[in-house]
Amino acid sequence: MRKLKHPDAAAALDELVAGVKPKRKRPVPSARKILDRALVDAETMRKTNDWSEARGKHLVALYAWLHGEIYKVEAAELLDGKTMLAASSAADRMLRDDFGGDGKRAVEFIAWAWYRERSFEKAGRTSTRRLGWRLLFASKCLLVDYRVELVRGQTR
Repeated sequence: MRKLKHPDAAAALDELVAGVKPKRKRPVPSARKILDRALVDAETMRKTNDWSEARGKHLVALYAWLHGEIYKVEAAELLDGKTMLAASSAADRMLRDDFGGDGKRAVEFIAWAWYRERSFEKAGRTSTRRLGWRLLFASKCLLVDYRVELVRGQTR
């Protein structure tokens, strides 16, 4: 066996490694916790009508709340972590790209979409289509309908 050039170095390294604690991973909150926290923030924003600090997760929380109000069913797909992340990312992108970061304008669009959906429900014109988060945040067709109605002056 080969003799170590610096035998104290091996002992010092062993001592150093023994004193190092492994990094603890930060617990990742569940989609339910993220949604519940965002709902609290969104409720405050709704009561004060100040959406200036709104982020994608707050718009998703507003969507989830309205989904329950209109359909009387929880938007359970948002309880999956990957889906919640995808919905929040799509809402962030919509907020940034389509509304210039103006949360109040984005909320006006969301309100318009749900008002329209509720009027369809009341008129008995239900379909197999549901106002899902993808249609609201990721697809441009509903946004174009909204802009057409803005130009025509038909929004509430």
